[in-house]
Amino acid sequence: GPCLFFITTLGTYLRPSVVTAVNMATLVGIFELFVVFETMKCVVNACIALAAEKSMEKQMEVQRRQERMASKGQALLKTKFGDKLLKSAAAIVRGADSRSRRK
Repeated sequence: GPCLFFITTLGTYLRPSVVTAVNMATLVGIFELFVVFETMKCVVNACIALAAEKSMEKQMEVQRRQERMASKGQALLKTKFGDKLLKSAAAIVRGADSRSRRK
């Protein structure tokens, strides 16, 4: 930007040590921009991707668990004991609902 303008226009009037210092500062800035910041950006993106993947794995595990529980529930309903259990659970729920309405 402006530093390049001043160095190119006033460079012939500046001491060589000042021109060298500005050139070194420019190289350090370029190194920092393209190496340090880009590396940090890649590391942050990788961490975000890993966190998203881990979250997706947990979500899939919960979904598989719910599917297993649902299939076990269906298998339980096919038996006579499961039918009795379901009826008693429904009666308990109806009793709890009627008690909560009274209050």
